[in-house]
This record gives sequence, C-alpha cells and structure tokens, in this order.
Amino acid sequence: MKKLARSLATVGTLALAVAALTACGGDSTGAAPADGSPSNTADVNHHSPQGDPIEALVEQLPDSVAKSGKLVIATDATIGEPFASYDADGVSIVGIVPDLAYRIGDALGVDVELRQVVFANLIPGLAAGRYDFSLAPMLDTDERQQQVDFVDFIRGGSQFVVAKDDADAPKDLTPADACGLAIGVATGSVEEISLTEQNEKCGTPIEIMSFKTNNEGILALTSGRIDAYATAAAQAGYIADTDNERLDLSGEAFRGGLSAMAFPKESENLPVIQATLQQFIDDGTYEEVLTTYGVQHLAVEFAGMNNEALQ
Repeated sequence: MKKLARSLATVGTLALAVAALTACGGDSTGAAPADGSPSNTADVNHHSPQGDPIEALVEQLPDSVAKSGKLVIATDATIGEPFASYDADGVSIVGIVPDLAYRIGDALGVDVELRQVVFANLIPGLAAGRYDFSLAPMLDTDERQQQVDFVDFIRGGSQFVVAKDDADAPKDLTPADACGLAIGVATGSVEEISLTEQNEKCGTPIEIMSFKTNNEGILALTSGRIDAYATAAAQAGYIADTDNERLDLSGEAFRGGLSAMAFPKESENLPVIQATLQQFIDDGTYEEVLTTYGVQHLAVEFAGMNNEALQ
C-alpha cells in the first residue's frame, strides 16, 4: 500500500500534465453548429447532419425521433481518449464516441445532442428516460443486461496502468495479485466490480479507491497514492502510449468481453441504431473510425446485441 506521497509542487505539475493528456486526441467529425442552432457547452455538444442520409435507415426511425429530428446520446467525456475527452477548448468532445455518434446522425439525417454524464449515472439516466442511448466503453455483462439492452461496438477487457518511476510498481499484475495493494478505478466501472469480487478471495483485501474520472485516477497514480490504476484495456494502452515517459502497462488484459451502446429495455431506437452500426461495418466507416485511434484490432465482426458477437 502507498505510504508516501510526492511533494505538492510535483503534484501540481503532474495535474497540468494530466490535463494536457486529456486535451489531446483525434479530430471529431462534428461540424460547428449552424447559425441559430445551440452553442456547444461542456455539458452538451450539438451536431447537425452532414451529407445525404441513408434512406433505408431513415425509414426505420421511430416516429418520435422522426418528428423531433434529434437523437440524445449520453457519454462520459472524462473517461478520456481514445473514447471521449475534451479538446483544448474544454468544451468540444473528441474521440471514438463523437466520431461514431455524429456519423450515426449523418446516416439518419437527424441532429445529435451529445450529453456529458458521469459514467456511474449512465444506466440510471437511461432508466429515467433522460436520453435515447449511451455510447461509452461500458462492458456488456449479464448483470447490466438486467437493466438495459446493449449493441456491442468494440471488444473490451480491462488492464492495469502503473507509474514508471515507482520502483515498487507491481509487475505482470493480475486481479489475484492485487490483494493487499491500493488500486484505483472509475466509479461504477466493471473494474470496480471485478476487484470487489476479487476481494472475497483475498486474505489481505484490495484497497479499492474509486474516482469520478480517469484523470483523477491517473493523478493519484503519478502522485504515489495508489499502486496501480485499472481501466478499459483499449484506454489503458492509449494512456500508457501517450504518456509513455511516466506510465506503463502491467499484466495482460483481464475480464475480456464487449463494450457497448446501452439502451433502455424495449427501446424503439435500438433496431435502427443496430442497423446503422452494421451498415458502418459493411461499408468501412466503422474500421475508418477505429483506425484513426489505433484500435482497429478491437473491432467486432458484426453489430450484435447482448454479447451475441462473443458466440
């Protein structure tokens, strides 16, 4: 367990570095709002459809969306790249999530309202009807399927990140090896669930430290407050590669699976979004987006529901 923290001056410097990491990322496909349309804020980004819609998909839109001309999609932009983060302006959301979300809007000829929602609140917000679906690296699990339905869009799994300058950093870390260590996770994440389950098998329990954002977790790691940080495998690799002077991966990916868009049970929107993702897989749009962020190796072969692509 960590007993010493670095100086406040160092922590301040590292905080700036983490902020810089969050700001970097790929270009979003979202165009600037047209005259008269709402301006982007840190809480809501707007996108108007570009180009010609795909009529075969437009015909599948539920009446409610066809009439409103808008899809409300939730994500957590504090999760970080390659999925979603804030650009240098602190307002525009960039990453895989907006790239896919805005292309969905283009294909269906509807506006997209991309809302910032803390990860732990995504499923409760869906249940409350606050948005049409969520698009985030949410692992498709049997437990979550009791509350929502999924359309899987990328291969998942979890992995640990450690600090390179920590001489005591655990090597080849697995959940079983985490017993007795201080491990950071995002609140409500599958990593939190996995390590909580692992604690039932530990003689000396894992000290699980929950953070609202990945940035807070990485700052805790680089300031010596935790031994490792666990997050989605795609994200762990991206973080370690982008900040390779300070961070490194430890161990192989664990608890593999699929990450997914989540929908309220019996959602009328699910079939058309599933069909749109399948269209993107067939026409190369999907591969193009993933390749932009170097995660094409995590592509799913088809747009399945509730872990169908694992069969």
